[in-house]
Amino acid sequence: KGFKTVSVTTAAGVVSAQMSAMGLTPDMVSAMIQPVDVQEHPIGNPWLNYSIYLSPSFCFGALALMIMLSTCLCISMEIKNDTSRQWLAGAHGHITVALAGKLLPHFVVWSVMGQFMLSLLFCWQHFPCGNLPALCLAMELFIIGCMAMGVLFCSIVPNPRLSMTLSALIGILTFSFVGFSFPVQNMYGPIAIFSYLVPCRYM
Repeated sequence: KGFKTVSVTTAAGVVSAQMSAMGLTPDMVSAMIQPVDVQEHPIGNPWLNYSIYLSPSFCFGALALMIMLSTCLCISMEIKNDTSRQWLAGAHGHITVALAGKLLPHFVVWSVMGQFMLSLLFCWQHFPCGNLPALCLAMELFIIGCMAMGVLFCSIVPNPRLSMTLSALIGILTFSFVGFSFPVQNMYGPIAIFSYLVPCRYM
């Protein structure tokens, strides 16, 4: 956009000089070059600050990728090291209790990091934000959703290398298919459906 503005302004200057040499008045030249004065008032980012658009998207996308990878690693290593039976026995055979005990410390760490990211972006950097308490709650749900995706990957592929590869693949594709760089409504149908399956879509 900056290059386009410079090129249009330069071309307009050349045309203005030619018209002035032909004897036209400045008002006539102005009316011919720019008959309508366009004013832009972007909603949500009136400063046209690229960081306001880009930083939250990539911060939350990178956080989702790290959460899914760490979840896959901590669960699949139990299977790899053949300690999953002791892990399940410690929870008296309840897989929900076993998963909660395994993932709760991770959830606390990621929650602290997520809330720090929100405070960094919206309090310290003063990025525009409508409802910060709702965003803080959304961050907690976002972390739970990313952990659930990691558990799903471990269930599909109970192997550390393959589950982390699948997690990395989905995490990287999240940057492309969730609408960070291209609007979801303009994507092909099957690709747009994928954007609704990943937690970043709802953050």
